Amino acid sequence: MTIFKLGVDEAGRGPLAGPVVAACFCWVDPEFKLTGITDSKKLKEHQRNSFYKQIVAGEVEKSCFAAFSSVDHKVIDQINILQANHRAMTEACDKVMKKLIDSGIASLEKDTFEVYIDGNRIPPQLEKDTRYSKVEAIIGGNSKVADISAASVYAKVIRDQYMVEELHPQYPQYRFDRHKGYGSKVHFAALDRHGLSPVHRRSFLKKYLARKQRAKHHPEQVDVVDLEEKEETCPKRKRIRR
Repeated sequence: MTIFKLGVDEAGRGPLAGPVVAACFCWVDPEFKLTGITDSKKLKEHQRNSFYKQIVAGEVEKSCFAAFSSVDHKVIDQINILQANHRAMTEACDKVMKKLIDSGIASLEKDTFEVYIDGNRIPPQLEKDTRYSKVEAIIGGNSKVADISAASVYAKVIRDQYMVEELHPQYPQYRFDRHKGYGSKVHFAALDRHGLSPVHRRSFLKKYLARKQRAKHHPEQVDVVDLEEKEETCPKRKRIRR
């Protein structure tokens, strides 16, 4: 009997636009190495891309399996980001399980499958899935568990590629290639100039839209609370002295 551990993480819970992407990663060959892998947020872009290429190469050799699932902005607005994230995580796990079984490497009858998720919540669908002997949520898991770290990197690279290669060419005025949909000053400035695009999450921009509506009807008023809230969303960068 072999114990297969599936690491799960997401990218894109917080952005104002675009999909949320969840990934699942499973080590198959213990000799397969991803030396130095950790939470994607702690890695530079070129490091994430390097690990991503190693994972893709590992899949070809069947040293590991990885898969992702995405839920777009429309569904996020319909069912909320938590439910969308849970759906993406569940689907990503299903895809890796299918790869493991279809490849003949794993067997539902003989082997054991465990799922480790970054965070403090377990998707209900995974918790009820009888294929998994264990499903555990680990706070900070993307820095503590290599399987989750690999899923973190995989999800981040996939989502970034989508924002840069797919959405940025369609909506270049929003500069998705720079901020990937997160609430940066550049992004809010583009929203002020152009309004919302078809791929923005309306449910994430209710306060912004309410403020714009107030400003339209009462341009002489300055809402200090909203201004402070906007600054918190877009923290100032530290100035580097040269």
